[in-house]
Amino acid sequence: MTLTLDPEDTLNRIHQLAWGGFVRLGDIGWLIEDEYLEPGTLTDADRAWIQSHVGEAVASKAAAEAAWPPRTTYDRLDEVFVALRETGFIALHRAGNSRAEGLEEVRRIFFESGGIDSGLVAFCFYHAQDVDDAVASGCLRLAFGAIGKTSDGQREERNTEVGRTIMQTLRTCAFSPSWSGDVAQRIVIPVDPWHKRSPSASDTVRER
Repeated sequence: MTLTLDPEDTLNRIHQLAWGGFVRLGDIGWLIEDEYLEPGTLTDADRAWIQSHVGEAVASKAAAEAAWPPRTTYDRLDEVFVALRETGFIALHRAGNSRAEGLEEVRRIFFESGGIDSGLVAFCFYHAQDVDDAVASGCLRLAFGAIGKTSDGQREERNTEVGRTIMQTLRTCAFSPSWSGDVAQRIVIPVDPWHKRSPSASDTVRER
């Protein structure tokens, strides 16, 4: 029976979900069938193809993880985020699906934490599409900026200082980040390859 799905596109999405490391390997099949594709349009041939290729991706990822060192790329980045949080940052892994959604999550946490009385001074995050890009290209991009009350004349200066703080913290955790110094540009971290262990079946999925 002829496939109705796009094999190349679907295989790429399976790869992104498996190697991005933020979803349980056992959940990839239903995520592809029920969320990425239209379940009502899938044929038996489509479902068999998905099951086969998801199985291959899961086996490949699990085997690769067994050979990784205990401290992965993601673990080092999480150490960076922990250090930033200790200095008043909102630092988020995989915050939403876009920069706009990530900023909305930053705003939510800022106001739920007490707003200007919270002691929070800056943010740093990457979103789901950035994870996909990291898997594909070996580079992860970080959005950042100052938060709280700041005059227009001080905003760029504060954002620049935030960028410098993140750069220095990344270097202490053995990253080699690059940034133009332009606050309108994101910080780029070489993460080739991107390594993050997928949650186990018993784990509560944690993205931040």
